[in-house]
Amino acid sequence: MKGILNPRLASFATTLGTTLLFSVNSHSDNPRNGGELMLGGGYVHSDEPFDEGISGFRIYMDGRYQWHGLFVESGNIINRQKDKPAVGFNFYNTDHWNFDLLGTIADDSIDYRYRAGNYIVYRSRSSIAGAGFRAIGTFNNTTIQAMGLPIASEGSRDDGVLRHASLWLDQKWQINDKWEFKVSLGAQYRSAELLDHKYGVEPIQADNYIQPYEASDGTDYTAHFELNYAITDHLFIQPYFNITKFSDSAMDSPLVKTAINSFDRSEQERKLGINLNYRF
Repeated sequence: MKGILNPRLASFATTLGTTLLFSVNSHSDNPRNGGELMLGGGYVHSDEPFDEGISGFRIYMDGRYQWHGLFVESGNIINRQKDKPAVGFNFYNTDHWNFDLLGTIADDSIDYRYRAGNYIVYRSRSSIAGAGFRAIGTFNNTTIQAMGLPIASEGSRDDGVLRHASLWLDQKWQINDKWEFKVSLGAQYRSAELLDHKYGVEPIQADNYIQPYEASDGTDYTAHFELNYAITDHLFIQPYFNITKFSDSAMDSPLVKTAINSFDRSEQERKLGINLNYRF
């Protein structure tokens, strides 16, 4: 595995720096300036193809703070496919749209666990960092998020250039003054370089159980459903469920196939949980 600082990343950094230099003083009245924080904890059960799922209690934080357009976001493990940690600059806003330059995680790390004869084998792949652009549109109870990341990361096996694009549609329904229902539907495209880093097998890594494999590009699809019941203005209960269908490129990987067959695992990722959250 190797990675280099790609000229595209250098160009992005130059663009970001120039934008910050000339724009930060004009964003003191940015409507997105300020912070929000939510702390929560609860029980979650998950199934996934690659490794053992999660069953147990988890504590998490979901926060965002912005100052003069500069922002940091903690991410949210409840819908990790959409809400990842990020830092960036909110450089332009309209009545309905917000536009950001950002650095974030383009793809999470992954751990494989499978049987090889009488042994249990563990393999892992590192996460991928990305930098690019994001647009968020808000229309009453409907939110659209589109993101494109021309990526340079040390996770790449080739020249460090990866590409990621995602599109999300969120819809909320306020049932009454206590109950709210939310649906989030998303598609996440990843380039061949990125998926090959995560699911590919180089000849030197192959053995009697895992054959060489070069991944192509592909798209994952996620559906997330949640209910929110307000106990007070700040405290609420949140049951949720999400499911992710992985791309054919991912599912054709010998690493994934062997992991599924070793322990009769699900071919999709499913999470079911319930949290008690406090919003500050």
